[in-house]
Amino acid sequence: MLARIFGVSVRRVYNFHEQGMPREEKGRYKLGDVVQWYASHLLARGGKDKSLDDQRKELLFEQTLKTRIENEISRQDLVPMAEVQTCFNTAQTMLASQLDSFARRMANELAGIHEADQIESRVFEECREVRRVYATTLAAVAQAMDDSGADTNAAPPKKRRRVGRSGKNTTTRKPRARKVAKQ
Repeated sequence: MLARIFGVSVRRVYNFHEQGMPREEKGRYKLGDVVQWYASHLLARGGKDKSLDDQRKELLFEQTLKTRIENEISRQDLVPMAEVQTCFNTAQTMLASQLDSFARRMANELAGIHEADQIESRVFEECREVRRVYATTLAAVAQAMDDSGADTNAAPPKKRRRVGRSGKNTTTRKPRARKVAKQ
């Protein structure tokens, strides 16, 4: 009932009680005392509801944050998430390819080596090469995206080929294969 009178939620009425709103017993209030308390409560706070102030502060914060992000994007301090994902996906695909072919590249070469130090050295060199290729690919994709705003390493769209009849002279049949003379 008090929530409807004051135009607030039931939870807010509980909060008022915690802030010192008088009540006789659980769920029972003297309306005169409660109205006086509420009036003094509003006057003490400048007549503004805290939740409205909080909402205004939150809105101002969000607007400031939005403007800050837009400014950082325009200064290229921030990059849209889609571009970052494209860049890393390209680099991760290359890395997976390098790792998948690692054993095949090394198997024949290592088969003839019996010295553990030589094997370790060769595997280390190959791992270093994989890291170098990964870093180079990541840098190239990032640079291409920086230059054009899009992923230029993506494969160009393939030309579509027609499937089925060609549309030319569809009513005639193909000529039959010529008969081959038996020998």
